[in-house]
Amino acid sequence: SASASSRSAARLAASSAAETLRAAAEQAGNSRLSVLALRLGDASSSHFTEVLKAIKEMIKDLGKEEEEDLKKKDECEANRAKDTREAVKIARAMDDTTDSITSDESKIKEIDEEIKEKKTEIESIYAELKEAKTLREKEEAEYKVAKADDKEALAVVDQAKKVLQDFYKEKGMAFAQQKKRAQAPFESEAGKAPPPPPSTWEGDYGGKTQESGNIITMLDMIFQDIEKDIYKAKEEEEAAEKRYGETQKALQAEVKDLNKAIDDLVEAQGDKVKAVEGNTEDRRIQKGDLATLLKRIADAEPGCDFLVINYPLRVKNRQTEIDGLEKAKAILSKGASSLIAVEGDSHKLKTGEAALVQGRLRASRKQSHMALE
Repeated sequence: SASASSRSAARLAASSAAETLRAAAEQAGNSRLSVLALRLGDASSSHFTEVLKAIKEMIKDLGKEEEEDLKKKDECEANRAKDTREAVKIARAMDDTTDSITSDESKIKEIDEEIKEKKTEIESIYAELKEAKTLREKEEAEYKVAKADDKEALAVVDQAKKVLQDFYKEKGMAFAQQKKRAQAPFESEAGKAPPPPPSTWEGDYGGKTQESGNIITMLDMIFQDIEKDIYKAKEEEEAAEKRYGETQKALQAEVKDLNKAIDDLVEAQGDKVKAVEGNTEDRRIQKGDLATLLKRIADAEPGCDFLVINYPLRVKNRQTEIDGLEKAKAILSKGASSLIAVEGDSHKLKTGEAALVQGRLRASRKQSHMALE
């Protein structure tokens, strides 16, 4: 009869659909289609309708799984690329920070050497100042001794000149008086001409008086020479004192400049020390950030690698499942059409049974999906 023929066609459709589902399950390596195939033992139209509904839901779920897998894969690849770029960026920043620390530490050592050199220069200048002061004091002491000697010599020469002047003045007057007293009165002999008159004492006195004049002149010359020496020595002393003052002032100014340079270097060195401390702290933070980032990459690597590597296979297997479900759906749809005209509504699956089938199928799909992840 037509009814028997329809039922036979339905059983055949159920068997064919079940075989299609089992083949797809085996090829895809997923048992959830096998569970669905087992439910096709009852060849009623209502049963077909519920199974077809379950197949449609499964196809829909597989589509969602495809979208989720693709989204997770894209996120995984994007996050890994982002984290890798960030890790490279941090590593480069650490290298730059290390270079800055090395450069600043080198500069600190250079500044140390500069400070030592300038302090050595200051010590040398102080030694030079001390030597110049000692020499100046020695020259001043010698000048004072020479000046005292010259003044004493002036006094001696001046005293000698006065003594000679007084001596020759007194001696010259006494000698002239003696000559006048010793001269006898003139007596002319008879019959003879008188002799020429004797020379008078009018005019300058010669002899010892002339000699005394020469000595006094020499003493005057000596006196003047000593005065010249005193004046010259005074000028030299003043010039030496001026030179010493200028030298002292110049050296003290140099010391002041060197101390100012040392202060500037100490300040610059302090800035470099602070920079090293700051960069060292920055590097410590960068190192921690890099460690955290690398751990995140390492932790995500197994899951990401599995997803990325297996994504093509998962797509292929999922497509195999969808193809099997689509084929089974086509077969069952044809078989269901034959049964609907014969059975009507008397052999519908109970609502609870259909819900149970769908629940089991969903649980199977979820369990399979979790195993793959």
